[in-house]
Amino acid sequence: MHFTVIKDIYAKIREISKSGMTIVLVEQDTNRAIRTGEFATVMLKGKTVLAGRSKELGEDEIKAAYFGL
Repeated sequence: MHFTVIKDIYAKIREISKSGMTIVLVEQDTNRAIRTGEFATVMLKGKTVLAGRSKELGEDEIKAAYFGL
């Protein structure tokens, strides 16, 4: 997908979120996801392996959980 389209989508997600609506975002780009959401859940094979406030979770911690390390 073109970068401009992705940028627009995430701007709209932030706008909707600020209105108070809960959004479930499924995203492989961990950097973008944790910058966008307040809370993150990492799932592996259908089970939650890591969860917490996005600002408190480090990218290395998320990747380790995602890859089962």
